[in-house]
Amino acid sequence: WDIYHYDLYRLSGNEFLDFMGIEEVCDNDKNLVFIEWADRLPKKYYPNERIDIHIKTLSKDTREIFIDFISEKTLSLEEVYELWDEFMCPLNIQNHMKQVGEVAKTVATKMVSKGEIVNIELVYISALLHDILRVLTIKTKYFDPHYTSAVTDKQLLFWESLRKKFIGKGHEEAGSELLRALGYPHISEIIKKHRFDYILDKNSFRNWEEKIVYYADKLVLHDKQVTLKERLEDSLIRHHGGVTTDKLKKLFELNYLLEKEIRNIID
Repeated sequence: WDIYHYDLYRLSGNEFLDFMGIEEVCDNDKNLVFIEWADRLPKKYYPNERIDIHIKTLSKDTREIFIDFISEKTLSLEEVYELWDEFMCPLNIQNHMKQVGEVAKTVATKMVSKGEIVNIELVYISALLHDILRVLTIKTKYFDPHYTSAVTDKQLLFWESLRKKFIGKGHEEAGSELLRALGYPHISEIIKKHRFDYILDKNSFRNWEEKIVYYADKLVLHDKQVTLKERLEDSLIRHHGGVTTDKLKKLFELNYLLEKEIRNIID
């Protein structure tokens, strides 16, 4: 192995990267490359297989360290559609994921245009798969008054077999396990973290990709884009009988803070 070390703290322009030959160094599989302040490195230089280390200052004497083993292998659109067919995703769930995908891609593209480092393709494909196992919750032929297409007996039997396989797990955790088993760990993490209350975990999101897919899902009601306020109010009525608890208040507050964080960059 040849070992290279770059400290980009004082990087003032991308022309210095070309001068240093960093692209050629990163492209060589026989090189071991250590980069400090890698967030200043344009995304095009990032290797698909890498280890990301994030250090967060909590206090004068305390640091929080996150280590991500990144494999940005993703799926093509054709492979996404094949998974939809394999798991017999009904049309309404497909349409919901499509709309979330479009919203997520738009947000990610705007973030990149403002200089943020975001993998747009990873965001889009993850959004198209975030509810891949939402079918675990479907137990009757006619399950949603917003859609008229009926669920077949064949679908119900297949989804029942999935419930037995992923017994006791929500569709987010089950979908995450599925994508991890298929060899897509980063997509797996994004799917796991779109669960509504995941944001309550103080260490919930570690990158923009996870935040964007979570947020985009909260801007889509069925297959229509809505405001965050509309989506949260619908959730309160449909899933909680209109009764607000302290936990829900905190959830809503954190969702609005996330929206503010994102909007402060892209608007």
